[in-house]
Amino acid sequence: LRHHLRLLQAAAELCDAQLEGAEIGSQTLTTTPGPIKAGSLAVHMSTAQGVTWALATFLPALLSADAPTVVHLKGGTHSPGSPLLEEYTEALFPLLTRMGASLEIQRTIPGFYPAAGGEVVMTVTPPPEGQWTPLRLVDGGSLVRKEAIAQVAQLGENIAQRELDTLREKMTWADDELTLRNLHKSTGPGNVLTVKLHRESHVEIFGGVGERGVRAETVAENVAAAAREYLAAQVPASRNLARRLLPFIALAGEGSVS
Repeated sequence: LRHHLRLLQAAAELCDAQLEGAEIGSQTLTTTPGPIKAGSLAVHMSTAQGVTWALATFLPALLSADAPTVVHLKGGTHSPGSPLLEEYTEALFPLLTRMGASLEIQRTIPGFYPAAGGEVVMTVTPPPEGQWTPLRLVDGGSLVRKEAIAQVAQLGENIAQRELDTLREKMTWADDELTLRNLHKSTGPGNVLTVKLHRESHVEIFGGVGERGVRAETVAENVAAAAREYLAAQVPASRNLARRLLPFIALAGEGSVS
């Protein structure tokens, strides 16, 4: 709950909102927003949650502002139960760019659960004069490339290798589609497995974060199951990507995703 409250307080600062009842244990909340303030936004989450939830919270407002904003976020970039940072930077952001926005990443430092300490610095620029280009994601086109990346930080590479071995078996992928990376720039130990499906129209990303007590094989099996479910559905956009696109399609005033 505390990270939800922190995001609420930061959102209020972004638009000079008046808050009533913004405290742990409150039963009611009243907010009166003001105009969105572009320029800079810094949010430091004290838990392993935060970075992608912060992006989900602030991006619609920042892309409705009348000027660019430099965003500095600290917290977890890869945490169980949270979207992976790559789901935004590599899947959502290119589509928003196609709609007229600009999202330029200046720096990222991975922060894994539970240590967190990750960092994202980026510049968010709304479409020129607020004019969005409608997105119509109704045909995903062919699958042109697929890849899986298992990453570890301050942990044995055997964890990542077991994930890739399991994924190879479950997805019947070739060795050149599987990559192991040892991250040397991280604030703490961690592991993440990411599957990237490059379609003609966009990229879909599925991933899982290693946890204490959860076998590497289980992480890979869950990621493989999510990717296979999406491929079997034969739809352009996954449920998660479609849900993240909806606020921006609403800002554009028209568009579609299926």
